[in-house]
Order: sequence, then C-alpha cells, then structure tokens
Amino acid sequence: MRQKDDHMRTAPLKPSYNVQFSTEGHMVTNYTVGQEHTDTTALIPHMDDWRKCYGSMPESVTADAGYGSEANYQYMEDNGIEAFVKHNFFDKENKGWEPDRFTAAAFGCDAETGTVICPIGKPMVLIGTRTGRRKAGTKDAAQIQGGGMPGMPLRDSCITRGDRRRNRVIEISLNSRRLRKKAGELLETDVGIGKRKERYKVEAVIGNLKHNKNFRRFLLRGIEKVAAEIGILSIANNLSRLATLQTA
Repeated sequence: MRQKDDHMRTAPLKPSYNVQFSTEGHMVTNYTVGQEHTDTTALIPHMDDWRKCYGSMPESVTADAGYGSEANYQYMEDNGIEAFVKHNFFDKENKGWEPDRFTAAAFGCDAETGTVICPIGKPMVLIGTRTGRRKAGTKDAAQIQGGGMPGMPLRDSCITRGDRRRNRVIEISLNSRRLRKKAGELLETDVGIGKRKERYKVEAVIGNLKHNKNFRRFLLRGIEKVAAEIGILSIANNLSRLATLQTA
C-alpha cells in the first residue's frame, strides 16, 4: 500500500494490512483485516463479516468518499442499507465545480430513460453496452453515439483527432449515475447532513489506538494473527470507553 510521505517527502509502497473498523459512539462494533490496496474494495467483505457477526445488516452506513463506488452503492441498496456515503465528486459539485463540457461526465443524462444530451442540446443514441469486470465489481457501461455530428459547430472541440471519421461515442454507466444521484440527495437531507458530521468518529478510534496506545506496527504476521491483534486492541478500546462513560 502507498504510505504517507516519509522524511524524504516520498510516499513509499510497503507491505501492509488493510484494517477496517465499524464504530458506534467511539466503540468498535466490527473489524476486518484484508490485503486490499484501497478502501473501496474492502467495504463489501467488511459488511459480509458484519452479517456473520450479527445475523443482519445495519439500517445505515456512514463512510467517506473512499467507499463511494458503484459496486458499493449497489450492494447497500440490495441489502436495504441507507448509504450516507459521498462519491468522489460530491464536495466539488457542492462548491459549484463543473467538469469540462466535452467530457462524458458533463453530458446530461436521464438515468430512467437512458437519454443522453450532448453539449449543444442534441440527443445521443444508444448503440450498445459493454460489461467491464474489475475487482471492485462488474460494471455495465452504455455506449452512446452522437447523431448528425458532421457540420456541428462544436465538432472539432468535441471529437479527438483519431475519431474524425465517425460521430462521437461515449460510455456512461447509467446505473452509477442513478446511484450517485440517490446518495447525493440522501446526504443533502437533514439526517444526511448530520451523518456527514459523524464521519470523523471512526478516525477518533483509530487515532486513540495509534497515538494514545502507541500501536503503529503489527507484532505478528498473517491475516489470522493480525486479526487477533486488532481484536485485542478493539476490546481494550471498548473497555476504556466503557469506563469513561461510567465515570462521566
């Protein structure tokens, strides 16, 4: 995994374990240890483990934008979980950011009808779909082509040199846009705004383990042994938190 900058101002790649925590009121409610190099692909295994522990799924999940992928949104929707999870452009869009008008992200899209509108307001035609298989999950992208492009005033800006002989073709995941819109609307509700302010609480638990308890390196090797270490630390955190609550 890519680590934070060291004294040489470089972000080195080092062998690492990816630890995921679920917390409630600064208490660890679940933890998993994996070898995923990003948090994005760690959410679904973590939630599957939650189901094994509790026999059901939580009503809602609050997480940062690192978990806002189509596969994760779809998983939570399929399991009846309210996803208070930002996508990677949520903050930018709220600050008035707009992508370049000729990129696929800027093309208007009605996820319900599949209609896509080009920068000059012309509808584009669905010509097929392509399924991409990634570690984060299968993704279906609609292949959409512009009609009547020859002679259009923005053609030279819209089409790259290699595509001069054909109309513009873009790939858009209609389902991804639908899920991102749903998540964005949920985050803008009064409940969602409150949830966004709670994202830091899991960081407080991690900071307590790393700084207050000075745990910065695993003593053992192997997933099972490392999971046992994290389990002991989680118990210590919860007992400390419980003692604080009882004396408050």
